[in-house]
Amino acid sequence: VAEQGAFTASPAELRERGFCPDEAMREVASQLEYARQCGLEPDYLDEHMGGAWIGLADRLRDFARREGLRYRPELPGIAFTHRECVADELAAAPSPALAVFHPSHDTGEMRLVGNGEATGAAVAAERDAERRFLTDPRLAACVERADRLSVRYSDLAA
Repeated sequence: VAEQGAFTASPAELRERGFCPDEAMREVASQLEYARQCGLEPDYLDEHMGGAWIGLADRLRDFARREGLRYRPELPGIAFTHRECVADELAAAPSPALAVFHPSHDTGEMRLVGNGEATGAAVAAERDAERRFLTDPRLAACVERADRLSVRYSDLAA
């Protein structure tokens, strides 16, 4: 954790400061256990902010296998510009490709989620834009026009 007791702002900062891989994996296991205690049953593992590159890739793969979770770090990512239609971006993307979103409403609580790269207001606005993007009925038409299929991460073969 950083000096104030919270997680570091990015994997790069964590790697730069140095960290104990065993401690990091204990945190991953703890978070999965807590999710299960809350009644959730995750079926895939996603490395937040691409954290595997800091030296955890093999450990995360082994952990996912032991826990029966899907884990596909090799999937190329795609980012959308939140334009009216993303058919061109979808058509140009490799298949399959992974798109990660953090949809939310722009609320006072969301405005507390700033980080080292963006203010809370900017994060809240971006996540609100993602929510509107994902719930816009025109998105389904764009996916169809690009001859793509939207699937859950867990629908992909392990």
